[in-house]
Amino acid sequence: MPYAQREGLRLYYERDGQGDELLFVPGWCCDHRFFAPQFDYFKRTHAVTVMSLRGCGRSSATADGYEIASLADDVAWFCARIGVVRPVVVGHSLGGMIGVELGARHPQLARALVAVDPDPFTPPRSPAVSMAGSPTFSPARRLSRSAERGSRTPSDQRRTASCGA
Repeated sequence: MPYAQREGLRLYYERDGQGDELLFVPGWCCDHRFFAPQFDYFKRTHAVTVMSLRGCGRSSATADGYEIASLADDVAWFCARIGVVRPVVVGHSLGGMIGVELGARHPQLARALVAVDPDPFTPPRSPAVSMAGSPTFSPARRLSRSAERGSRTPSDQRRTASCGA
């Protein structure tokens, strides 16, 4: 099983295909299998990599490092470690938020970003302001914000907590 490893962190990934790079980053509590249909489809025409974030799937859990900025740095390190060069980063939910942060913190890394159903965020007022100060991700805080907005029913909130959508 392929892992990228550093300082006690093991990130599981799968890689296949040749051509332009695609990197799939799943949402919270989802793992590399979330993008299995896309992985299987695009590996015929692209170099495709899918990973599991720290604490998800076959990747190791750590005591800390779950802030969006830290997760974006994990993705940047991961790409350098296994040789993913200028990918189109496709992130779902939290993975989309990580992709946005990745673009702010490591603008040279991704060729493009596709954010699928990311949490709402407010962009900085000026392009010179980094999103590096993004808040720590908290599923409980996110659900309470959703409930305050009245945008989801209780059954939607339970489904959100189970897959990070």
